[in-house]
Amino acid sequence: MVKIAPLSLEEILKAVSGEILRSDLNSSSPVANLQVTELGEPLEVGSTGVAFVISEAFVKDIDKTRAGVLVLQSQFAERALSLLPSTVKVCMSSKDAYLGLAHLSELIAERDPLADWRLSDSKDSYIHSGSEIDPTAKIGPGVVVCEGAKVGPRTVLLANAVVGPQVTIGADCLLFPGVVLYPRTMIGNRVRLHANVVIGSDGFGYARSAKGAAKIWHLGKVVIGDDVEIGSGTTVDRGTLKDTVIEAGAKIDNQCQIGHNGHVKAHAILCAQVGLAGNVTIGKGAILAGKAGVADKVEIGDMAILGPMSGLSKDLKPGEQVMGSLLPRPRREWWRLVASFERLPELYERVKKLEGK
Repeated sequence: MVKIAPLSLEEILKAVSGEILRSDLNSSSPVANLQVTELGEPLEVGSTGVAFVISEAFVKDIDKTRAGVLVLQSQFAERALSLLPSTVKVCMSSKDAYLGLAHLSELIAERDPLADWRLSDSKDSYIHSGSEIDPTAKIGPGVVVCEGAKVGPRTVLLANAVVGPQVTIGADCLLFPGVVLYPRTMIGNRVRLHANVVIGSDGFGYARSAKGAAKIWHLGKVVIGDDVEIGSGTTVDRGTLKDTVIEAGAKIDNQCQIGHNGHVKAHAILCAQVGLAGNVTIGKGAILAGKAGVADKVEIGDMAILGPMSGLSKDLKPGEQVMGSLLPRPRREWWRLVASFERLPELYERVKKLEGK
């Protein structure tokens, strides 16, 4: 349960696209102008709290809630209403209560999103005279903005963020402490980069020689579209001769690795600790679950799903869903096992026929 600045019922109703099903409020009631000051689960909040019922798991205990306001997923509404205690002052339904929670959380967060961070007037930051920072942008302590960098309107750079030479950042972006943007990185609008994200570091490319590994210098850059969010500790490598691209609306979790020349298309989702080798393409709306790994030059189609801790070494068709990995084996043995594994359904059916089952 979290304490929030007071919200009116009208604000909640608008945020969740809701419809009031039951209300004990009236113009003469002292709670007619009820102000909601808590947000949490149905069994956590009190009489001035709002809670969401988004699954069957919450319905069975709804008679125990002390919440003043409940938002019900519409398909559970009829059953939930029959169980509501008198302590619930207002009950409303939403066709997508989970999406409603997302919108309400955004409303709460945007009221004062920087209340917990100390912002300076740049006296203890290094801002190169050859950079361009919009007057409405805010700069935290220890921030470095290099020559030729451009920072857009209302963008916020928190403590110790580093904006390299020729970097461009759009409007309404938020860089949390310790974010590093290497030279020529391009960031769109409304992008959120969490603590210690590194964008544009060299890709991992070396040519073998008699004297050891010869470094291939990566000359491309990273381009990030609008409305992208990248979690703490994630790294995105610059391209070798072309750019690494993260398209609009993509969401990348904590501690992920995006290799050089990667292309993450619009609205794709990469969960925690996903690792992409170089030249990997992730399709629109595709989902990669936690700790999934993808080999170099593999293409994952639009809306495909790769399950948790899976290793992918070949292309995935649009809409295809796969998961799983095998124990490490010597390379030749590994490929024999893969070939046998793919034939298991066929071999199983043959054995069943031979056994007369």
